Amino acid sequence: MRKVLYQLLAGLIIGLSVSYMYIVLPNAFQSLDNKLRDFMFFARGPIEPTGHVAILDIDERSLEALGQWPWERYKVARILQNLTEAGVGIMGMDIVFAEPDNSNPAKVLKDIGMEVTEDIPNYEEIFARTVAATPTILGYVFNMEDDGMTQKEGPMIPAVFIERNKGEGEHLLEPYRPILNVPIVQENAYSSGFFNTIPDSDSGIIRSVPLAMKYDMSVYPSLAFEMIRIANQTSKVYVDYEQSGGVKSITMGDSSIPTDRYGRLFVNYRGASFTFPYLSAVDIYNGDFDPADVEGKFLLFGTSAAGLLDLRAMPYDNVYPGVEIHANVIDNILAGDFISKPSWIFGADLTIIFFLPILLALIYSFASAFVSLVVLLFAIGIMAYFNYYMLFEKGLIFNNLFVLIGIFAAFIQSIIINYFLETKQKNLIKGKFASKVSPAVMEDILKHADSDVLSGTEREVTVFFSDVRNFTNISESMPDAKTLIDFLNEYMDPMTDIIIKSKGTVDKFIGDAIMAYWNAPADVKNHADKALGATLEQLHALDAINAEVKQDPRFANTCKMAADMGVEPI
Repeated sequence: MRKVLYQLLAGLIIGLSVSYMYIVLPNAFQSLDNKLRDFMFFARGPIEPTGHVAILDIDERSLEALGQWPWERYKVARILQNLTEAGVGIMGMDIVFAEPDNSNPAKVLKDIGMEVTEDIPNYEEIFARTVAATPTILGYVFNMEDDGMTQKEGPMIPAVFIERNKGEGEHLLEPYRPILNVPIVQENAYSSGFFNTIPDSDSGIIRSVPLAMKYDMSVYPSLAFEMIRIANQTSKVYVDYEQSGGVKSITMGDSSIPTDRYGRLFVNYRGASFTFPYLSAVDIYNGDFDPADVEGKFLLFGTSAAGLLDLRAMPYDNVYPGVEIHANVIDNILAGDFISKPSWIFGADLTIIFFLPILLALIYSFASAFVSLVVLLFAIGIMAYFNYYMLFEKGLIFNNLFVLIGIFAAFIQSIIINYFLETKQKNLIKGKFASKVSPAVMEDILKHADSDVLSGTEREVTVFFSDVRNFTNISESMPDAKTLIDFLNEYMDPMTDIIIKSKGTVDKFIGDAIMAYWNAPADVKNHADKALGATLEQLHALDAINAEVKQDPRFANTCKMAADMGVEPI
């Protein structure tokens, strides 16, 4: 019972300690928890996308054929026109045309002070007209930090964003300023969306993407979200908040997208790089493609070329085209297989973290070392399976790290408690045997505790008996019982030490008599010789004992009585 109480108390302390760590130190350990979750993505492996999303890629082959980036705007316009004629559903630009086209003839002539006539082509106007005439959604980027530049108005969005149940304070990310496309292009676009991908601060890995940000008191959608919104022909979007604060979801029409408290979607990645179909930009430019590859699809215009520096890190891959992150977001929304961490998960995590070590401690208190190890492995397996199932089947993110800490801590404390309790019990056994057997015999008994050394067996033993001469007269000469006991101790202690030193076992003390035996419970070689040797040694030891007794005034009467009889006191 004491062992159970110790284990439960230790489990309670561990549950409280790990729960406290989970509450006050979540960010410090978030990186480790995220890496455990990344491993689950590896374990799951890639999954098939919906097939409704494709990527137009500014790849190395396109750069070699069409020249270095940025291309002349008419080339981009031609690509958009060819895609539109092929029946593309909607196109999103994971690129911002923030600077004028320096190859534009109209700009060149104007810069050198020559007259720009109507017959001089204006690449910016060509591109702007194409953007206006095609299902193109422009991209732009928010600068998140104050860079000292003048803030500008945000782009026009043909939708209403309503924040519902919003309490005090802001929870959506608030950037410093937008970096938009050149005015002539931006103004001709039907809509646009930001394509910021903000990596985790602890690891640089992109695991979540903001679906909305708040700038200048207005809510602005991401490129992926805006493409979905326009495809669904939804003009009203709700940003729903938790009662406790923070964003809960973003709703458009019948579709509700769960987010974290900052309006970010946890990306359910489909796989490593190039999981989605890629179309080379040069093939689209030359018209050398199958229209079925783009017909009715969401098409993202981006790049996989290393030189254009749009490569990111994600759970599957450290070199991942940024445009494919947006493809995953669109595919997640289309499939509805979201990954989220609603507010009640915190309470569920805390309950598991607190009670699991207590439950394991209770089990460990009744288990052997081997069974405890099996329980440890089983608990880890159950936890891993539970979190894996909830992540990919239910789309819920539970904590991995602190649950593991609780499991391992409960196992370690059980080993420590068992060790100390067993050590204490071992020392108790040693104390019991120390007065009866030699240290060598005692160690042999403890060493072979699992054998039949203490069970009933038949063996040859040497038995020893001894008692004190004239003990009746000696006891009558003592003034009281305590003095008699002290007298016996003066005799019994050295006699017992001699027996134990010779590997004998004291069976019992019968008044003034000693009964001992050799070769039990442990084997003693030449036990008869050892018994005889101990007997002779005891006889020789009587001289020293008698000398001490004669000098002790407590035993004066006994010594006088022995002298009168002409014998030694013992």
